[in-house]
This record gives sequence, C-alpha cells and structure tokens, in this order.
Amino acid sequence: MEPNGHVRPTSLHSRLRYFLYQLAGVRRELVLSQHYNGLHGFWIIRREAALLRRNRRRFSAVADPAKVVWVRPQSITSKLNYDLDLIFNDIRPGDWDIERRADLENVAKHRSIAQRFVQGLEWKDTEIFRRHYARRFGKGDTIRGALNPEDLAQKYSKEIDALFEAMRKDGFVMTRDDNGHLHSLPHLHIGRTGELILGNNGNHRVAIAKVLDIERIPCWVRSRHSLWQEVRENVARSITGKQEAPLDARLTDHPDLADILRSDAKANTALGSADS
Repeated sequence: MEPNGHVRPTSLHSRLRYFLYQLAGVRRELVLSQHYNGLHGFWIIRREAALLRRNRRRFSAVADPAKVVWVRPQSITSKLNYDLDLIFNDIRPGDWDIERRADLENVAKHRSIAQRFVQGLEWKDTEIFRRHYARRFGKGDTIRGALNPEDLAQKYSKEIDALFEAMRKDGFVMTRDDNGHLHSLPHLHIGRTGELILGNNGNHRVAIAKVLDIERIPCWVRSRHSLWQEVRENVARSITGKQEAPLDARLTDHPDLADILRSDAKANTALGSADS
C-alpha cells in the first residue's frame, strides 16, 4: 500500500495502464478511482488530467477529483440529461445546469423503482418497460445485454431486486476491487447555487436509496458550475481570513464544502494544540 493509503496496482495490465497514466501527468488518486480501458480511455484520462492542472492554475479551492461526498438522497431532486460532455474536473459556465436539468419525479427510471418496490408491480408493468424500453426494443436496440423485454425483465428481477435487498440490509456499501479501485459511485453535477444534480451514473442506487430512506450515500462530483466554484473560492478565502465577509451559515452543511471546512477545522485543532 502507498503512504497515502492507496493500493498499488498488482496485475500486469493495471501496472502498464498505471505507468501510461503517469506519463500523461495523471495524479495517482485519479488513476485509482476511475475505470477507463484502451487507448480511448487513456486519452480521456489525459484530458481530465490536463483540465485538472488548468483549473488549479485558475482557482485555489479546486476539489480533489477522487473526493467522495456524502449526501442525503432526498436532497437530490433533479437529473442532468446527456452529461457525457461534462468530464471529471469540469468547471464550466453557461446554462447547462438549468436547460438540461429534469426533475427526478418526471424521470421514468426513478418512478419505476418506486412502482416496483413501493407499489409491488412486476418489472414488465413499470413505466420504463412499458414506454422507454418497449420503444428501444422496437428499434432493435440491445439493453443491458438483453434482446427483448422478457429477458430484460428477468435481468432486472435478478440484479436490481438483489441490489434493493442488499441496500435494505446493509445500506449503501462502498467496495473496492483487488487493485484498490473504488467501484463506481453515483455521479453528481453541482449547479450554480449548489444544487445537487444527478448524472447518468447511479440512477438505480439513488432511486433505491430514496425508497429505503437511507440517510446518506457516497457520490463523486463529476462537474461544477463556474459560479459554484466561485462560492468554493469565497468560502476558502473566508475561513483563512483573506476575505472579510463572514461565511454564510447556510453553506456550512453543503456536502461539497465539507473538504474546505474540514481542513479549516484541522488547522484550528493543530493551532490550538500548538498554543497549549
């Protein structure tokens, strides 16, 4: 294990990929927390690393890309459509956080989770099967490896029902593979005023967590609006005394500010120990 607590890659393929990522200038934390394969994945990682370096030149309070934020599932009320152009470490202006956002109560996948586990419907009778998946199968699509609705319903009954039971029993459990990689967490985007917007990864788990009323779940932040990044900057300046304006009390509980506030608390603890 590395001094920072990360696990060194063990397989030959992982070692080679790890070496190539280091040549691309990728930080160790990012290599061990994201899964990309092949040459295309290498260029994605390289692009993310370049973006991280650029953002760190522009801002002083850039979050660690491997940071896990713990959020209340009920606080995630919207979803970002088509988020693949927003790569990890993105800090982007514009109206993407408004124009591409949909309320989760209007998203078929989330309604269907409730229909299955609250109303007790069979998967084939849920909205996502009757409308969305039926349309896609009609076009000849393959969905989650299934060629027809019946096979997909069986797959859902086996996999999603098992996921529900596991989360009902143990909550949301973070697991790692043999190389120390965290298995994928739900992706969040953070809007201009701090809204937690769900991405395309982790929808089933977030929906199940809501049904089970799980208190908190771990997520990765994929991107932030540039106006929210300015909030992070202001909070960092406020707690270091570089800005006279007091910290807004409403921000102290925001999960994406915990890293800044935690580092301030550690600094104060260390200072108190030195003064005693």
